[in-house]
Amino acid sequence: MNRQVHARIAGELPCGPQVSPAMPVTKGTASQFSIPRMSRVASICGLLPCGSVLTRIGTCGFISAVRPILTRVLRRLGTALTASYHLGNPVQVGWKRIVGKPSDLLTVVDRVSGVRCLCTLNSHHIFSDIWYSHAYDVPGVPIRAGDVVVDIGANQGFFTCYAAFKGARVFAFEPVPELCQRLRENVDRNGFTDRVTIQQCAIGASPGFVNLFVSSYLGGAQSTIVPEFVHRAGVPVIQEILVECKTLPHILEEFSLQRVRLCKLDVEGAELAILKTLSHADLARIQSFALEYHEEAYDLPSLLRLVLDWRTHHVSFIEERPYIGNIMRLAASSALLTSQSHQNGPNHVPCLRP
Repeated sequence: MNRQVHARIAGELPCGPQVSPAMPVTKGTASQFSIPRMSRVASICGLLPCGSVLTRIGTCGFISAVRPILTRVLRRLGTALTASYHLGNPVQVGWKRIVGKPSDLLTVVDRVSGVRCLCTLNSHHIFSDIWYSHAYDVPGVPIRAGDVVVDIGANQGFFTCYAAFKGARVFAFEPVPELCQRLRENVDRNGFTDRVTIQQCAIGASPGFVNLFVSSYLGGAQSTIVPEFVHRAGVPVIQEILVECKTLPHILEEFSLQRVRLCKLDVEGAELAILKTLSHADLARIQSFALEYHEEAYDLPSLLRLVLDWRTHHVSFIEERPYIGNIMRLAASSALLTSQSHQNGPNHVPCLRP
């Protein structure tokens, strides 16, 4: 055996085709290496084994470094393709994404319903998450015509319009003045003013006034009244303003809401404090919750312990979503039993498993 074969057996040289000794192996472009074009493409795609030529020039390390980035890009691409199928104006949205700035305004249109929402370019994907990925839908407790829905942290009105289109009576709360104005415009332009009530205020642990940290990121979706969330999550704050704050029990009493089909909470770190204000009488009124949870403001076990101590609602689903946030869905036992009996008829006796 020659010296090269001995070296391969000893593990000093990789198997497979070898780089010419005269060629550089650590610097330069791919064209400087004696590698067929298809071999280079296959290696970059991860189709060649680690013993290939490009392994010696660090390709495996490169792929490991870019794989998480590619995963996020492909996930965003999947969301964009889904949206392009459902949206009524995919060309306009696509063009705006190419030439626009994050703060630019655009209108997204649902192809089937014709619902139109004005929003910032850096937040339009949230529309798709709510309308097409059904981020805030609670399994077993669908929104029906005539239901009451509470939207806390309504932002620009994506979910408010989604619930209103389904025929629900919606009570929407948004503390950021600019976003609340856009929320009103979107509700008005879609003809939902007769079924949507809007208040410009924050919802928190106690009534009064609180400091609101306003962020333009994701169309203001990271604006919060929780200072700890700002610091730990690195929220880019553009201004701090004083806003009115109410509690969820106060809302239930103010509007005489005896039964709420769904309470959606998107309050950037204030979820745990809000839920702690609810009494058993309040919980009996709310059939389901869909909420973002933010571990930068509190730990998830604390939230779960609170919910389990209620003994009224089940954690139906916990999901990590890349753009809209981590979602927890809660459904009341009574609502699930009612839904099950309606699905199976009046003579069906449900079988409950522990």
